[in-house]
Amino acid sequence: MDIHTLNVGISNSYLIRDQGTILIDAGVPGRIKKFEYTLKNLGIAPEEIAAIAITHCHWDHVGSLKELRNITGAKVIAHKNDADHLEKGELIVPPGVTWWGKY
Repeated sequence: MDIHTLNVGISNSYLIRDQGTILIDAGVPGRIKKFEYTLKNLGIAPEEIAAIAITHCHWDHVGSLKELRNITGAKVIAHKNDADHLEKGELIVPPGVTWWGKY
């Protein structure tokens, strides 16, 4: 099994390759070119990604999901409580707890 960390913004995404390829989280909005560049450097075609698993629906984990789904055709896996937010395209921005987050 190979696990690759993809630095695509303020939070990371992870690519897991074994008998198939799964992407964990979709990063911040507007990072599709960064995803494409990173996948190309890893020698992975976007359509090799069979599923995109979302850990939770905060904006920095689902921001590029729509574009990633379009280029990969991957199935999206998320908790049932997040499904409504994803279907509506809502980006949840949690209240900040640090000075940076409050900014």
